This record gives sequence, C-alpha cells and structure tokens, in this order.
Amino acid sequence: MKIRPIIILMTILLVISCNSKSNRNHQVNKTANNSKEHSTMENQSIEAQIASLKRSMTDYMESAHPNYTEKDIEKCVQILNEYNIRMANSKSKEDGMQIVKTTVLKLNELNENSGEDLIETGEREAIANIIITVGHNKGYNSEDEDITEEWREW
Repeated sequence: MKIRPIIILMTILLVISCNSKSNRNHQVNKTANNSKEHSTMENQSIEAQIASLKRSMTDYMESAHPNYTEKDIEKCVQILNEYNIRMANSKSKEDGMQIVKTTVLKLNELNENSGEDLIETGEREAIANIIITVGHNKGYNSEDEDITEEWREW
C-alpha cells in the first residue's frame, strides 16, 4: 500500500519534468526563429535600399545623361549585393573590415571608370549607409561610425 503513493509521486514529478523541458525547448526554438526573422528583415531592408539606389541612379541617368551607363549601375548593385552576402558569412570584425575595404575600393574604381558621375552626394550617402548598416547588423561598428571613410574616394 505504501508503494502506490510513491509511484503516484514519481509519476507527477516525471510529468512536471517533461513539461518543463518541453517549455524550455519551445522557448529555445522561438528565440531561434525570432533571430532568423530579424536577420531576414534586415536583409530585406538592405535589399530595398539597394533597389532604391538603383532606381535613383537609373532615373538620373535617363534625365541628365551623365557619363555612366546601365551596365555601371548593374555593377554597383552587384558590388553591394556581394558585400551584403560576404558580410553575412563573415566570422570576425577583422574579416568584415577587409570586406568593407575591398568593396569600397571596387566602388572607387567603378566610379572613376564612369567619369566620377556614378556616385554623387545622394548616392554616396545611400551607399555609405548600406555599408555601415550591414556592418552594424553584424556588430562590427556603431550606427554612426563611417567605416568607408578610410578608403572612400567618392
């Protein structure tokens, strides 16, 4: 007769333990999903900024006839998209800053080859913001730290 209360008590403890573990697993999965959603939202925002920059450059090209072409715009977009992907896969601040440097140098060359017309004041602000935001999202710099300035010629 004394064995029954012990079995009942052990069963209750087992059920409580299983529920607690299940709740912890749910919280871990919920946190991981929130992190993935946040990362996806950040990438969509960066992609939207790049798309907006492209529209702005295209509109200006069509109205003012500067020294750059659609091909130059596409190259700029490609450089920024590659930057976003490479930064997402970077593992350290040192790697990230090397990616920033490489990206800025590519943009310098592209702008020079397009007669210094491709990246004017508005484009400079948009491009720098994209580069800074991606770095900040990785935790490599603050939001107000211009990580392009050291190499930027535009």
